[in-house]
Amino acid sequence: MEKEKLPVGWEWKKIKDICKVVSGSTPKTSVPDYWGGDILWITPKDLSQFEGNTIYNTSRKITKKGYDSCSTTLLPKGSVLMSSRAPIGLLAIAGKEICTNQGFKSFVCSDSIYNKYLYYYLKAIMPKIKYQGSGATFSEISKTKVENIKIVIPPLATQQEIVAKLDNQMAEIERIKKEAENELINANSLYKSYLIKVFENSGNWNFIKIGDIFSTRYGISKSSVKDSSKTSALRMNNITYEGKLVTDNITYLDLTEDEFNKHKLKRQDLLFNRTNSAELVGKTTVFDKDEDYVAVSYLIVATPKIKDINSKFISYYLNTPCMKRYFFENCNRAISQANFNATKLSNIKVPVPDSETQNIVVNKIEGISIEIDRLKEFLTKQNETINQLPASILNEVFGKYEIPEEV
Repeated sequence: MEKEKLPVGWEWKKIKDICKVVSGSTPKTSVPDYWGGDILWITPKDLSQFEGNTIYNTSRKITKKGYDSCSTTLLPKGSVLMSSRAPIGLLAIAGKEICTNQGFKSFVCSDSIYNKYLYYYLKAIMPKIKYQGSGATFSEISKTKVENIKIVIPPLATQQEIVAKLDNQMAEIERIKKEAENELINANSLYKSYLIKVFENSGNWNFIKIGDIFSTRYGISKSSVKDSSKTSALRMNNITYEGKLVTDNITYLDLTEDEFNKHKLKRQDLLFNRTNSAELVGKTTVFDKDEDYVAVSYLIVATPKIKDINSKFISYYLNTPCMKRYFFENCNRAISQANFNATKLSNIKVPVPDSETQNIVVNKIEGISIEIDRLKEFLTKQNETINQLPASILNEVFGKYEIPEEV
């Protein structure tokens, strides 16, 4: 886009000419008397999940002794905070007096610039600011570089008009974003609701122990190799929480012929995640690939003993909210992980209607699953588009003016 000349009354200024740029500091963390006071003290981590533009609280606070012990500065309410490392570019406006650690370059605005105008302007040019960062361990932008950033300054009344328009646009974007996020949440819950509905009448079906209709074994325990020409192996991460099999992140094992023949997966094999965090134990899927795979030892492989069993039907049942709750409550827990062994799995009773009913149920669930996946894909792309709107709007407002060589 062709750059425009500045309107009459507008001018280019360097940050140092319109703001005081302030760095931060950290009191010694080993001195208890420096911590737990009532002085707000912010780090980039406080802004990593922060939504909105004005911050009123921090996760840690320092005492007057802590404040006096280091070179941090108490910034006035309304100061613009910008993280200058780890990472560069997190922004907020101080809703109260606040001080920062050394990961910030903050701006105390003069009377010639509206703080929220500066906030939006910095947000618009943040890719260029990040580009100026340097450092071996992590990227950081220096105080000198920050002070020399050029920004366009319209009259104060015009700044306020621009901010008012941007506030309205951002509020509308946030409303649309929330609607899209809620639609995505609803789409994700549809699958769970449908499983509950399908199996709510399962009391009318015969219940049989898994061990009576499946033979179970553990996957192979062997160190992985980086050679993709070796045998592909499925791990617990290849089973989604909903019970889908994904093969985009697999590992490889160098197996002997006997090991491969013993552990090769067959179509209709159930894969049960026996070891994981407690809330993920019990994830189940069905192996339905033509390629050669084995499963690692964190998975139990269950092979149907009889031909009238549709493994997908059993898998869907094991992935119902009721069964997930059962695995969570009945798994054996250790410090870092939980386990549900093959003996316990074999003793679980599952509904087994006639094969025709199993196939009808599976076809219904697969049909709605495909529709839900399409809806989720559409909503995810919609959300990505919405997330790009703020940057596009800011660039349209602030990116159209030609920056002079000298200010």
